[in-house]
Amino acid sequence: MANNFINRSTYPLINGISNLFTFYQAYRPCQTEYNTSGTCLARSDCLARNGMTSGSCVSGVTVCCDLKFTCGGRTDKNGTVFVNQMYPLADNMTNTCQITIEKQPNVCQLRLDFDEFTLAQPDENGQCTTDSFMIRTSVGERLPILCGENPGQHLYIDVGSGFINSNPVVLSVVTNGAIGGDLERRWRIKINMVSCDSLNMAPSGCLQYFRSPSGMVQSFNYGPSVSLLV
Repeated sequence: MANNFINRSTYPLINGISNLFTFYQAYRPCQTEYNTSGTCLARSDCLARNGMTSGSCVSGVTVCCDLKFTCGGRTDKNGTVFVNQMYPLADNMTNTCQITIEKQPNVCQLRLDFDEFTLAQPDENGQCTTDSFMIRTSVGERLPILCGENPGQHLYIDVGSGFINSNPVVLSVVTNGAIGGDLERRWRIKINMVSCDSLNMAPSGCLQYFRSPSGMVQSFNYGPSVSLLV
């Protein structure tokens, strides 16, 4: 099924027929020249999204586009990336960093992929009292507050159908640099919009959804060097 959020007009025509190879290559993941993850897009589409071109994709027609944005940012685009202010360097200060997501009308879910995620560990009761990552939605969904180490994890967020620009999804990272001052706080969270008719939709209410027949599932902030689980 074609991605509902690709601008078909940005992709070239060959003998009057749409270049389907280029069209379907769009939104595939790629690696930028700085060894970070990007998204394959037509050059004009990347620039229209305020992205930075960083290398080309397999065909050479699309570019590897870095779509990252940070505190105070606002987006209605698919495939954007939320990063800390100093990224790719770490942050070490007290701050509340918020970004706002205004979804497209035919989007029913958001999927957040944590490429990188390092915040302070929870307290002895498992509560994120020093640093926290929070999600606010317009549909009243109860979502966990996260902290600690969560690279490789993902989350699905139910957002309903239709426009929600008056009640967008807000992602917030609150950090307390006065505690754990030598901690290298860093995050890179990819935001994917899942259309209501997509085969990639997770069942309603699922926090995580795995399509592979086998693999490993870990709780948030799980790791051999971590004494507390969240």
